[in-house]
Amino acid sequence: MSLENIKDRNLALTQAYQLFAQLFASAPPIALYKDVLSLTELKAPQLPPILTENPDEAAAAHYYIFNLETLPYESLFSEESLSTGGPRTLLLQNEYQKYGFDVRRYKMAADHLSTQLRFLSHLSGLTAHAAEQSAPFEQHQLEEATQHFLQNHFLLWVPAYCQSLNPRNAERQYQQAFVFFQELTLFILQIAQEHGDSLTDGSMSVPSHAKTKPCILDTPECGINDIARYFATPSLCGVFLRRSDIQEIGRALDLPSGFGPRIDMLTMLFTCAAEYNSFEPLLRGLEDQIKEAQHFHTKESTSEVWANDCAETIERIEALSSQARELAQPPRSKAQTNTSSINA
Repeated sequence: MSLENIKDRNLALTQAYQLFAQLFASAPPIALYKDVLSLTELKAPQLPPILTENPDEAAAAHYYIFNLETLPYESLFSEESLSTGGPRTLLLQNEYQKYGFDVRRYKMAADHLSTQLRFLSHLSGLTAHAAEQSAPFEQHQLEEATQHFLQNHFLLWVPAYCQSLNPRNAERQYQQAFVFFQELTLFILQIAQEHGDSLTDGSMSVPSHAKTKPCILDTPECGINDIARYFATPSLCGVFLRRSDIQEIGRALDLPSGFGPRIDMLTMLFTCAAEYNSFEPLLRGLEDQIKEAQHFHTKESTSEVWANDCAETIERIEALSSQARELAQPPRSKAQTNTSSINA
């Protein structure tokens, strides 16, 4: 590719990433949505009325989607801590500083989706400038930095975030908005994947998640709290279970899920399921969610990493279901079997 083409391509990416970043930070003006639609080819090309007709309703919908139902932070998808501000956030801050990107000006966390899109815009702008100045060594360094960031950060977690934007169980007035943002995020993911492939002269490989070994579900010490934490952790179970997903499973089984953090809701759900002999049906409800996510990654996001995580979880659900059936056997039968590893 000629330097002129490299410059033009990166200038286009600079503008595109910057435009997309504004959509996730806060409720944008209607004109911005229209600009995005003019640049994209979405399966859902119509803007949902709730995002365009009333600024207050648009702001409420944006807050509901990106602050209550889904959480667009890399740490929540790539770490087991279930919180932001940890090692991955610090790692990102160091990478930003290295390339003169001041994250403080945006007042967003370093691992937030909008911040990462702005950083990709920043790197693309620097690469375009290096091509214009005929500085091949600097250009190569920037391309390597972009490749590293896409491979080890952006492309590692955004597929799972795309899946979490599904409209299932969303309140009716927000369902079209969920569809719009999921299609939009998938489009951004495709651009980022193509961007990465262009830097590697082929298909970019994405590393698997670093997981704690052995998995707590495979140990004799496994208890209700451990199971709840496993299913609350996307990097372990392969899916981000929204509060509405957890509530829907609870309603289907006539079990309370409570309120508060997702892990607290799952802990209550598993505790009540164990008490009311609904442990295996609960696992089946979760399995349906995992299978749906696996299908999404196979068909839409094309992420082998997250599809494999889902497959591993489905296998573990089968093992837990077998243990649950063993626990549900009458006392006389249970005496003839080995002790289950589920510490209910």
